[in-house]
Formats: sequence, structure tokens, C-alpha cells
Amino acid sequence: MHKKNEDHEEHNEDYADRDEIAESMNENISEDNSEKSIESEVIIEPIDMNNLSQNESKSKKHTANKIKDMIKKKDEEIGDLKDQLLRRRAEFDNFRRRMETEKIEFVKYALDKSLMDLLPIIDSFDRAMHPDNESEETKHVYEGFSLIYKQLMDFLNKQGVTEINALGQVFDPNYHQAVSKELVEGTESGLVVKEYQKGYVFHKRVLRPSMVVVSE
Repeated sequence: MHKKNEDHEEHNEDYADRDEIAESMNENISEDNSEKSIESEVIIEPIDMNNLSQNESKSKKHTANKIKDMIKKKDEEIGDLKDQLLRRRAEFDNFRRRMETEKIEFVKYALDKSLMDLLPIIDSFDRAMHPDNESEETKHVYEGFSLIYKQLMDFLNKQGVTEINALGQVFDPNYHQAVSKELVEGTESGLVVKEYQKGYVFHKRVLRPSMVVVSE
């Protein structure tokens, strides 16, 4: 009886071992299936080389267009700066020329006031050389005055002072100052028939107009 029990227990132990082995195998199979399931879910998509090449081409084209736009914008800015520089240079050149002209004009007419003060002296010489009554005694004196007057006028001519030609000319208010009108037979109207005081021009500027009588 005791031996049967032992046999029965050994038999049960064999079954238990078989169950453990079967369970272990099932677990291994389950793990393999799980790994296969995960592998099947993770699908590596193939790389489309044509699509990749197109994307790279588009990206390069976009970058190139962007660079072209930047270069165009910079060229426009440089062009604007060049135009501004040219305008500033032209303005400066005009300013420099104007200043040089004003300087030349200032130097040219710097003697204007002094020459104006000298004109009455010239008038006195002119009257002294044309006396109302000339005699032999005063003739040599007038000749001396005439020589001094000529030297003075030569000096003034070198400075740019010239007489205004008035007698017989058409009256010009820019050069003549009419003090009266006179009816002269055989003379058309508007002509200078007498000159009371000589006028002078300093370069192109009237230093003093001629005081004249105009025919009616």
C-alpha cells in the first residue's frame, strides 16, 4: 500500500513537471508572437529619392530667389546712394562756383566806393580843360591839366572804368539820367542833345549815369 502511494506521488510529480514545461513553452511562444507583432507594426517606409531630390531642388531655388531679391534690393539702395552723392556733389560744385564768382565780383568791385569818390575830381579836371574864356596866358596851364587828366583816365581805364558815350545816342535810362527836355530842330525825339555831367561804367556796372538833356 505504501508503495502504491509512492508510485502515485511520483506520477503526480511527472505531471507537474510536464505542466511547468508546457507553460514555459507557451510563455516563450507568446513572447515570440509579441515580438513579431511589434516588428510587423513598425514598418520602415522606403525613401523616395525622386521626391527628396525635388524637395532639395525647390529649397535651392527658393534660396536662390531670396538671394536675388536681396541683391536687387541692395543694388537699388546703392543706386539711390549714388544719385544722392551725385546731387550733393553737383550742389557743392554750384555752391563753390557761386562763391568763386561772388569772390571775383567782390574783388572786381572793391574799388567801387573809392572810384565814386574820385569822379568829382575828374569832373573838376574836365571843367578846367574847357574854360569859358581861354587866353594865351592860361593855355600852358590847360595843357598841363590835360596831361594830368589823360594820365588819370588811363589809370581808370586800366581799372575797368570807361566813359559812357551819351551825345547823339538814343536815351537809355540804364545809362542816362535826363534832367530836362529840349526841342531841337532837325533832331528826332528821344536823342541826347546835351551832356551836363559825364557818366562812367565800372566793368559792366554803371558807376554813375550821364546827366543829359533829351530832345523832344
